[in-house]
Order: sequence, then structure tokens, then C-alpha cells
Amino acid sequence: DGTDSPLTVLFPGLDSTKEEMFAYESSLLERGIATLTVDGPGQGETWSEHRMSPEYWRFIADVLDHVEAQDHEGLDTTRIGTLGQSLGGYYAPHVAANDDRVMAWVGISGPFTVGPVSHWGFDLAREQFLHACQTDDMAEVDEISDNMSLRDDIDDLTVPSVFITG
Repeated sequence: DGTDSPLTVLFPGLDSTKEEMFAYESSLLERGIATLTVDGPGQGETWSEHRMSPEYWRFIADVLDHVEAQDHEGLDTTRIGTLGQSLGGYYAPHVAANDDRVMAWVGISGPFTVGPVSHWGFDLAREQFLHACQTDDMAEVDEISDNMSLRDDIDDLTVPSVFITG
């Protein structure tokens, strides 16, 4: 129809990778929405270079800067959304609250507040956070995860929002 496609940036969960977001990508693409799925700090291919960070949005801002600097025919970079599942369901609103380019977001089963992880009763999750934070010190994980909360972002979430959880 000649209209450029909006862009949705997708975020996987704590122990997921960008390749696992295929079903979401397919559904969006069928509707004419372009997708860009990323492994953020502490995830997938970026893990060895970037540990988990409470400032995940800064990494995504760099990604969006790069996308905007490219000539992508048919892509409307003035219409950007975020979508994430599990921990990515936290990242989607976190990025939207901190980057004015994001015009809408969807968070699926994401936490409102992540840490402190040492209080979680789930050993596997604690091990996954140790891995994502590139440390063997749970106090260091807690320092990172305790700063991962939407309580500091909630007033800045002024765009259309969907938070799905159960």
C-alpha cells in the first residue's frame, strides 16, 4: 500500500536468545510490521562482551541509533515499538520509558521488579543471573538486579502499553 513499515524491537528472556523469538517475529511480519530481535547485555551472543546491566536501555539506544543511520527503504523509524517476554517483558517497558523514540510497548510475563535475586527460591534462576552478570558473587548480582525495577520508570511510561502476565 506504499506505507513504510513500523519497527518492533524484540527482547528475549534471561536464558533465551534472539533466535527463540521466531513466532513473535513471524506474527508481526505477517501484519506488515518490521522486526529487529536483539540479544542485549547478558544475553545470547552479547554475553561474552556485555554483562547484564540495569541500564539495558542504553544498549538498545545504540542499536536504534545504528538503525536510524542506515538507509532502510520501506522502514519507518519514527514508529518504533518494543516487545519482550519473561525478563524481556521487563526490558520492553524499561526501554520505552527511557527512549522517546519508542511509541508503544508489549511486555509478556515480565517482572515489575527483578531483584534482589538472592531472595529467590529458585536455584536455577540464581545460577542464570550469576552467568548473565558474569560473576560468581551473589552480592554483585543483587547489586545489579536490585536496580532493575520499573518503579523508577513508571512515570515515564506514557505511550500505549500492554502488560500481559498471569
